[in-house]
Amino acid sequence: INLDGHEYGGLSPVTVLALECWVLRQ
Repeated sequence: INLDGHEYGGLSPVTVLALECWVLRQ
């Protein structure tokens, strides 16, 4: 995971972590 968010179109690290947690629960 890239915590600076650049690989995610500028999303914040917290948002990226939340998205990854959501995806992993699927």
